[in-house]
Amino acid sequence: MFSSNIRAVVFTLLLCFVANYVYTWILAWPAGIQYVLILLCPFFGVRSLFQQAVLYDLARKDVAIFQTIYRHVPVYFSTLVVMIVSSLLYWALSWYFEKVFPGEYGIPQEWNFLFKREYWRRPPVKNQIYSYDNHAATLSTQNLSLPRSNSIGTPVVHVDHLVKKFGPDKIAVNDVSFDLYENQITSLLGPNGSGKTTIFNCLIGI
Repeated sequence: MFSSNIRAVVFTLLLCFVANYVYTWILAWPAGIQYVLILLCPFFGVRSLFQQAVLYDLARKDVAIFQTIYRHVPVYFSTLVVMIVSSLLYWALSWYFEKVFPGEYGIPQEWNFLFKREYWRRPPVKNQIYSYDNHAATLSTQNLSLPRSNSIGTPVVHVDHLVKKFGPDKIAVNDVSFDLYENQITSLLGPNGSGKTTIFNCLIGI
């Protein structure tokens, strides 16, 4: 949801400040409403657990104060269960939004990708045996033999003048161009630190 860590930290601190202010108002609300707020905002759960610990200590000292306040406080074990469910809920939301809004890098999914069969069931791929010689690549199976291809046809991946910099001075990849064709294997050769891994990270969106 945020493009920088500073904005995320500022939003988190602001959310904790608002939740701390609101929590003083919900102490007299029914426990069911407090459970819902704990589910939506785990900060309420932490405050509730701390309050329950304090009240547990008061119960052994002043029973009258304990009975007056505790009737609106959620149960300890139920609060833990709600917080676990809250963690699972926000994990699922984070996973979903990361799929739909991957940011600057990555391929976004449609908002309803969860309801599409193509996402859960990939098309089957037949086991194939690849054989190569010095001039061309051929694809063969037990019952099928395809003609040789030597970079003929439309490339499935086209890299055009790829440049990747880390900071203003360090250039990891400098003007790299190549094509990847179907049914062929392309090797990327170079010494350590020449940018091979960086090129693959750029291609897959990392």
